Amino acid sequence: MKEYVEYEMVHTAFTLSQIALIESLPDVENITYFIQNEHILPFYPHGPARVMVRKDHADEVREILKDLLSFVYLMELFYTLSLSLPH
Repeated sequence: MKEYVEYEMVHTAFTLSQIALIESLPDVENITYFIQNEHILPFYPHGPARVMVRKDHADEVREILKDLLSFVYLMELFYTLSLSLPH
């Protein structure tokens, strides 16, 4: 008989860079996850894609994502600002 696994949403991703970063975590941290609506993000860039993890990993993943995603947000901001500068 299959074990029932309860999942919890830990993040709402709006960019492909966030998804790429999040997808690299399970390999390192041995985390079970799935990303809901990931396949529509390239076509509907205002998302959102929901990052779902096993409920027993949710707090740990939130802590990891808090640090990592703050870096991603800064990089995306710098990139956006650089596009607006005269070349």
